[in-house]
Amino acid sequence: SEKYVDEFRRNQNWLTFGFHCYDENEKSASFNIKIQARYRGKGYAKATMDLMLGYYFNEFGGEVMIDEVINERGIRVLMSYGFEKVDKTEVGILLRLTKDKFNQIQKSD
Repeated sequence: SEKYVDEFRRNQNWLTFGFHCYDENEKSASFNIKIQARYRGKGYAKATMDLMLGYYFNEFGGEVMIDEVINERGIRVLMSYGFEKVDKTEVGILLRLTKDKFNQIQKSD
């Protein structure tokens, strides 16, 4: 993961990620990750999600991360990571990952 952190530092303009709309009562937030097309398929999404979700769930105190995804590639990436389909919306698919599921995934990696 150190390789990815170094790459992030050198090329910050091609990657954005974070969480927003944190609900303190539900301890849930919306997930966001965007990687420029030429950097996709190189492992950056997984490395970024490992770091960001690790912080969110295990340091920040979040319990649930949600994302409404509008494209098939995004759905595949998040579902292969461990997000689960919750609902279909007018715009896309609502996906969800819990703290317990995240930590289970991390233990198996």
